[in-house]
Amino acid sequence: MIKYSQYLTEMILKCANKFDYLQTILNMQLKSANMYSKLVASKKEKQVEYIKLNLECHKKARAFVNEYKQEKKMQSDKELDPVIQE
Repeated sequence: MIKYSQYLTEMILKCANKFDYLQTILNMQLKSANMYSKLVASKKEKQVEYIKLNLECHKKARAFVNEYKQEKKMQSDKELDPVIQE
């Protein structure tokens, strides 16, 4: 599920109308982050890898929101749709 979500996200980000899918991208990235946070590994190195992947999903979501705000000439997160602000 995580790999599929990441693949689909990358495909959408290559589209010219990627900002039409803002909510979809955010949902997939945050769901993937949530899944990584619930994975448990017996080795600490693997657990750290899951945490890093979780953080990477959050960073991708934030970067996309920032790109969207720049495209729409928004100054702050408060200008975003309330559903996206959550």
